[in-house]
Amino acid sequence: MYSLKNLDAKSIKSIEADWIEQININDDSNLELTVSNFDHIISSNSFGDLLQRSNLATYIAVIDSEADKVIAITEVIFARQGAKTICKIMEVFHAPSISALEDEEYQAESAKILISILGYMLEINKSTNHGITKIFARDDAAQYTIKKFHDHADKQSFRDLLGFEVRLQGHQWLEFKKIS
Repeated sequence: MYSLKNLDAKSIKSIEADWIEQININDDSNLELTVSNFDHIISSNSFGDLLQRSNLATYIAVIDSEADKVIAITEVIFARQGAKTICKIMEVFHAPSISALEDEEYQAESAKILISILGYMLEINKSTNHGITKIFARDDAAQYTIKKFHDHADKQSFRDLLGFEVRLQGHQWLEFKKIS
C-alpha cells in the first residue's frame, strides 16, 4: 500500500513540476488541467494538517515510497461534530504516469490508491467514538467503482476486524460507519 502525507506550498510546487514533466509534449488539455488543479490548491490555501482544518477541503499526497514519487493527490474533508468525526474522500487526482496506464493496470493501481486513502481515513476514525468515512463518487466511473467495491468487500471482515459497517448511500456515497 501507499502512504499519505500532508502538503505545504513548497511540496505542491515540486509535485506540480514533476507531474508537468510526465505529460506528453502535445497534450495541452492535460497540461492545462494539471496546472489549473495545482493553481486551485495553492490559491485556495487547501493544504496543511488535515486534523487542524475542520470542515475545509484539504489536499493530501499519496506516495509510492518504493519509487519515492507522489502518484496521486486526494481531496478530503475532515469534520469534527462533538464526539463524531467524519472523513469524506471527495476526489482523487492521479499523476499523469498513472493516468497513462492501460485500462486493467490503471484500474488496479487506482484501486490500490483508493484503498490506501481509505485505510488512512479509517485509522483517523478508529480513535473516535463515532467515526464515519465516506467516499464520494462524482461521475459514472466513480459510481461504478464504489458499487463494485461495495459488492466485493468482505463486509464481515470490515465489521469484525476493523469495527466498521459498510453500506452504499444512494449512487454517490460509500460509507464506513464505526460500530459503537
